[in-house]
Amino acid sequence: DQNSLCAKARADLPATMSRFLILGMALEDIVHKVTCAPALAVGLADKGRLIVGAKADLTVFRVESAEQMLVDADGVARKAERMIVPDHVYKDGSFHRCQVDDIHSEGNFRMKLRSSKD
Repeated sequence: DQNSLCAKARADLPATMSRFLILGMALEDIVHKVTCAPALAVGLADKGRLIVGAKADLTVFRVESAEQMLVDADGVARKAERMIVPDHVYKDGSFHRCQVDDIHSEGNFRMKLRSSKD
């Protein structure tokens, strides 16, 4: 896990998932590691899986052919031949198209602090 405020590497989930593709991990294993496994690790057995009757908030990704260099937290660059890219989201049953060009805009990475009264 990386924090985009202190790491030099691109630290969003699709880039992290793409790094695992570079390392040879199967796509099915990557999806499990970013959905079911974390939910179970924090005691959310009803999250991280698609189950009939369960409320589903989900992101649909696609795998695209690419030639892009991804740098890790140690500054090591590796060439990605495939990238995992968000396509659309279902949140509370509503469809939302991902605006990939806006994902890395500076405003997305600014920490927003709540006051102690919130």
